[in-house]
Amino acid sequence: MLWSVNYYDDEGRVTKSIVQHYKGGTLSEGNYDETDNTYSFTDELLTSTRHHKVNSTEQVKIFTLYEYDHMGRKVNTWETIGSGDTVLLAQNTYNEIGQLKEKRLHSKDKGNTFLQKIAYQYNERGWLKQINDPGSLSAERVFGMNLQYNDHADATRKQYNGNISSLSWQTKVPASSGFPQEKQSYDYTYDKLNRLELAAYTTPGKTGYFNEQLSYDKAGNIQSLDRTSNGTGKTDQLSYSYDESGQSNRLASLTDGSSSNEGQPAGTTNYTYDDNGNLASDSKKQLTVSYNELNLPKTVAQTGSNQTITYLYDASGRKLRKEATGGNRDYIGGIEYGNDGQIEFIQTEEGRAVKSGENYSYEYMLKDHLGNTRAVVKQDGSIIQLSDYYAFGMEMNHNGMTPSPDNRYKYNGKELQTELGMNQYDYGARFYDPVIGRWNVIDRFSEKYHSLSTYQYGANNPIKNIDVNGDSINVSLMQRYDTNNKTSHVSTTLTDLQSQTGLSLSVDANGQLSYLKDPTSGAPFVNVTSGQGGNTLVEAGSSEARNLIVSAIDNTSTAYARITTGGSSAAVGGNMVNINPTQINSFINGATNVDSRTLGFGMTFMHELIHSGFGGGLTDPPTSAGFGPTGATVDKMNVIRSELNNNGGNYGQRSSYQAIGLTSRGPAYLPFNPGASSNLQRGIVPAATDMYIKF
Repeated sequence: MLWSVNYYDDEGRVTKSIVQHYKGGTLSEGNYDETDNTYSFTDELLTSTRHHKVNSTEQVKIFTLYEYDHMGRKVNTWETIGSGDTVLLAQNTYNEIGQLKEKRLHSKDKGNTFLQKIAYQYNERGWLKQINDPGSLSAERVFGMNLQYNDHADATRKQYNGNISSLSWQTKVPASSGFPQEKQSYDYTYDKLNRLELAAYTTPGKTGYFNEQLSYDKAGNIQSLDRTSNGTGKTDQLSYSYDESGQSNRLASLTDGSSSNEGQPAGTTNYTYDDNGNLASDSKKQLTVSYNELNLPKTVAQTGSNQTITYLYDASGRKLRKEATGGNRDYIGGIEYGNDGQIEFIQTEEGRAVKSGENYSYEYMLKDHLGNTRAVVKQDGSIIQLSDYYAFGMEMNHNGMTPSPDNRYKYNGKELQTELGMNQYDYGARFYDPVIGRWNVIDRFSEKYHSLSTYQYGANNPIKNIDVNGDSINVSLMQRYDTNNKTSHVSTTLTDLQSQTGLSLSVDANGQLSYLKDPTSGAPFVNVTSGQGGNTLVEAGSSEARNLIVSAIDNTSTAYARITTGGSSAAVGGNMVNINPTQINSFINGATNVDSRTLGFGMTFMHELIHSGFGGGLTDPPTSAGFGPTGATVDKMNVIRSELNNNGGNYGQRSSYQAIGLTSRGPAYLPFNPGASSNLQRGIVPAATDMYIKF
């Protein structure tokens, strides 16, 4: 059993953690990581100091410092490893609505010069449309990409629903690399269920070189997949056959009608599964796989070579160690040890730091819109790895560029398992095979997606979607606060949200928020209430609020909520919602001529959720805007208020984000109707009939 100890301050923030690790596959009280954290007044993590110890001797110390702007957005990440130089790993700038505008990587002169710069552009819907300009690359802008949606030159290919109609990219590389020098491009075709049907490689002079064409059965499984390579014919011509004994999503056999072994081996491959639906054997690769209680691969044996791989995990499923015939590897919270028992590299926010003697050399992974590693650049500016991918993740444009040590974190930034010829990606919860476009294990959240096959990847739309670990909205930190302080903030928030969304919500013992849904369609059950006049039944709550909460719960990443003594807040695009009960209770007590829940726990939770990456990453007006402007977040919340008012509610319409005080020591006011706003603009206390909150 591995132990871990957390220390908290009065605000419930982790200030110190001591976590035992499993280096070498043995338990030792002297093997642990000790991490100290400091925070700002508004709960942003300011510094993190990690002491990594083996046999009670410190192997490396990692100090990280974070800086934020006035909106709580991270702008600078500084890192110092051991006695090495302090490096500005990343510097972020944002546009007027809070989207990432530019990221600058690696500076050793306090931000005067940078190794790489990455500029981002968005369309009017907020969809990413460019990562650098592929036509204007330079030594400090090595990779560029354009994404098109409804702006494709071919009107028949225009996509208005978020699907990507075409993609083009270019990597600035030396001619000696053997990698394409020209801009490369793809056009994409989808079926009526938004599944990818054709990825057509349209690079001039090389049209059709790297195509993928697919068809699907009625259960949403891939039925056929044809793949070309270098214009020399089909690399793969795959025909999928599924188990007909009631488990039709299980792949029984796969036949490659091509003569190539570049992707899937030619001929027929047979598969078997265990009782939990986990892939148990692959006849072509001669692999037999066993799983642990979490349905994670435990051992992989190859009968033809008598070689094995053994994976070791902790109780939560986090990978600790891999023992293979060709060498072992330890995974310790981003620190990886090679077969010689020495640190090989340390993962950073933007790549890794590779150990070289007593020093560390930084390498930066330049990524596309899906998090796929496209180029790895050393701190001296040299490019040491290049990767391009077919739609479902198989590599193309192979070249001989391999860094030392090898970087296996490629497609979606996940680790490729190359031992025994597996060539599958470890996503943490299960393995993915990019050659056949399927998972080996059933999706543990499959009950959320009744319309999709339990083995599908990214809803069969891998150009737009990725699959990451996650459990939606988690309020366990609020639960802990309630338990320690004998409060009921989770219950109050849940009650408000149920009324305001019309959903039946519940929280389990682990803090996971869920909604009651139709077991067949997966659609949420919506409560009904009497309409105005009492003669009709209408859906309860606001559809806008309902969509917000359902979308956040269904998200494949995790949003957390916690209690704070600072102002209620959420970092734009982040995953943490901070709730201040004292502040909210002052809003509730000061509600005048409006429902006391107008700025109660539920509405405040949704306001902050809209700031996060789970609600659109919308912003509030800056402090300099003063009293009057509402901003994108308040505007969206006012849509919710309008829908609640139409159902007989009394939530008003908030007409200023910032409050105003009429005297230096007097209360502050927030207006919720034009009369209150007008009076406050003139420095007059709202009238007795006005709608406002006084606090």
